Amino acid sequence: MSTTVHFADFQSEIYADGLVGDVPLLPMTPEDMEEAARPLMSERTYAYVAGAAGGERTARSNRAAFDDWQIVPRHLRGVEDRDLSTELFGQRLRTPILLAPVGALGTVHADADVVTARVAAEFGVPMILSTLSCSPLEEVAQTWRRGDAAEGWFQLFLKT
Repeated sequence: MSTTVHFADFQSEIYADGLVGDVPLLPMTPEDMEEAARPLMSERTYAYVAGAAGGERTARSNRAAFDDWQIVPRHLRGVEDRDLSTELFGQRLRTPILLAPVGALGTVHADADVVTARVAAEFGVPMILSTLSCSPLEEVAQTWRRGDAAEGWFQLFLKT
């Protein structure tokens, strides 16, 4: 049996803890997450994960694009019946969020693809498995079917 998870519950918990001075156990910013990961990885793995190719132009552009967005809490708006669902390609998704394909996750953790699929299934978020995954598609697909997530997707690179 699956438990429904409301994303706003995490936000409420962070706010409530902050009111009594408790700092979240996990980092909240991408920069803090990167720094927390650094001592947990080999130097080579960290360089691969944190590094950007070439002149790092795409990485800078991505960060700048995220800086243009803000999450604005809407307090006192009658949120008893929140519905974040959306339809994509004829499939109803619980949230407008998908986990993008990340190649070579196995360099960080041997079971990273399966663990990521398990978490995605738990939260009902579709995962897109990379062509460069380190786990067999069949193994990851079994994990998708155990949760509430829409069936996962596979990123396929075609050689033309």
